[in-house]
Amino acid sequence: HLGMQCGDAKPRARWLGGCVGHRRSGRVVEACARLMHRPDTKLQLRLARLILACEPDAHTLSAVLKSVFKFSKDERNDSSFGTLELLPLLMHRLTAAISAVVGPLTTATARTSDALHSEACFEAALYAAAALKNLSADTDNGRALTKLGAVGAFTHGLKRLLALLRDSSRPATASLPATASLVRSGVDQSLAGRRECRLLLQLTVALRNLAVIG
Repeated sequence: HLGMQCGDAKPRARWLGGCVGHRRSGRVVEACARLMHRPDTKLQLRLARLILACEPDAHTLSAVLKSVFKFSKDERNDSSFGTLELLPLLMHRLTAAISAVVGPLTTATARTSDALHSEACFEAALYAAAALKNLSADTDNGRALTKLGAVGAFTHGLKRLLALLRDSSRPATASLPATASLVRSGVDQSLAGRRECRLLLQLTVALRNLAVIG
């Protein structure tokens, strides 16, 4: 169900062929997700690549990005992210998840499913940003991210999140009943603010890493 995803899967990876966009996509995601527990880092990164290039639901996406973040903390895996073409997929998933979190809901009072979806999308954005922060500290990955437009994407994400935080600090009005999308989705306002600040921090450090690399 596209409405319960954190954006679509574009850009498609060249190696994926015709799988994405067909009914097989869901079966690929399901099969890969079942194998993600295998104790093989390279295998898990390949499986994550397949899932990220397909159309997972928000909760599966969040779980996969959490695993990717875990692997990004080990410098020995830095080269694998470039070799497996994970960087453009992570960039797209980050921007799509931020849009899903910051984008306005159609009603002031969202359904519980919308609240859970927003929470999963936020976690996806946070894990993607944290992984990219770690990877941007590597010279080769940092330069690759710069070529992918990461500076502009991170800056745009910061601006949207800062605007959201400013709005969430204002009193509710008839035209703006509850400004922050997570607040409108039933999440406590102070908690939403803290989470957004964590995402801001990840993006800020990633930008600093890219600036250092030049």
